[in-house]
Amino acid sequence: MRKLTLLFFLILISITSSLVAQDHSIAREWNEELLNGIRNDFARPTVHARNLWHSSIAIYDIWAIYNEVAEPFLCGQEVAGFTSSFVGIPESATPEEDMHEAMSYAMYRLMINRFNGAPGAGLIFSSINNKIAEHGYPINNNSRNYQTGDPAALGNHIADQIIAFGFQDNSQQSVGYRN
Repeated sequence: MRKLTLLFFLILISITSSLVAQDHSIAREWNEELLNGIRNDFARPTVHARNLWHSSIAIYDIWAIYNEVAEPFLCGQEVAGFTSSFVGIPESATPEEDMHEAMSYAMYRLMINRFNGAPGAGLIFSSINNKIAEHGYPINNNSRNYQTGDPAALGNHIADQIIAFGFQDNSQQSVGYRN
């Protein structure tokens, strides 16, 4: 009986550890980084709701750009009086890898912009620097020339568009979200 109980617990531990060790999508990884940023910033629910919305736009638009059927929400569109520039990218030979890289750069740049004045900025920036390095991407790739098919440049461009979109939305971000 003891052997059977021990065997049961070993199997249970094995199953549990394999579930915990599952790979997560790049969107999930960066969402976790964003939540870490929120935890290390001031308690500002409306500001962070906006951060969550804008990050979802970045992730969705990049997915849509690499998808043959979907249409981006912001890139190349007019939304709430804001016209986002985007002229398309060449077809990718490695769309999954390119999407992964573009999402990483877009989220990295957006978080640098949004958490610059956070009380835990050092912790946030250390974490996102580690995240982007973990995937082998240099943090100093500042290219915006996405028309060449460079996924890092696409991510940087999309972050720029979302940041510009945010500056015109009456959130008062440029003055610390002052009322």
